[in-house]
Parts: sequence; structure tokens; C-alpha cells
Amino acid sequence: MLPAAFILSIVGLCLSGKSKGTSIAAVIIAIVGVIVGAVVFFAVVRRWVPRRLRQIRVRQIRLVSTLVETRPAIDIAVKFVGSDNRAYDDSCGVIPNPLNEVGALYNGGSAQGNVRVAVPAGAEGLWTVCTSIR
Repeated sequence: MLPAAFILSIVGLCLSGKSKGTSIAAVIIAIVGVIVGAVVFFAVVRRWVPRRLRQIRVRQIRLVSTLVETRPAIDIAVKFVGSDNRAYDDSCGVIPNPLNEVGALYNGGSAQGNVRVAVPAGAEGLWTVCTSIR
């Protein structure tokens, strides 16, 4: 629609003996529309491209408790540390047997579950497991 509006506004400017006010307004609107469209397009592409260049990694983790006493609540954080020295922990989606539904672990107890992390496509790195007491 914008190219057609631009062409018609140029035709209106070239006609002799006619008022040029609406043709000038149409040129301005067409130019502003192209600029706004380009800005929106590049903003959407910039957000879309990084998400497309990610892949989902699922890892099965087995934990063994070595605590002498039971703690009220222990948070477990699993991260993927890439070769770019960045930690990725943005879990996404639903997976079977998730690790965060393990429950309480006592001394010598073990649990197994899955984690899912979005990382850059083709990334190399290591998985880390950290615990913290609430």
C-alpha cells in the first residue's frame, strides 16, 4: 500500500492546475510509513534471530546426598557453562521426570531427574550443579 500511495502522490504533484496540499501530505505519510515499517521490521528480526539460534539441551542428573543432618529446604540449580564463559540456566518447556520435583534427600539418599536448558546452537561446555539452603 505504501508504494502505491507514494506513486499516486508523485502523480498528484506532477499534475498542473491542481492543489498540491494533499499530494504533499501523501508523500510525507508514505515516507514516514516506510521509516516506521523498517524500524518495526528490524526490531522484530533482532528479537527473533537470537531465539532461533538456540537449541534445547536435556540432561539427566543423579544426585547423592552427603548431608549429615536434614535441612528444611535445599535449592538445586543446574546450569550449562559454555565455552564463552557464560552460564545458561533459562529452563524452558515441560519435560518428563523433572529434577525440581525430587523432594527431600537424607544422608546417603539419591535422586534422579531431568533438566532442560536453552543454550546457543552448537555450544560446547560443562554442566554444573549448585545447592543452596533457603
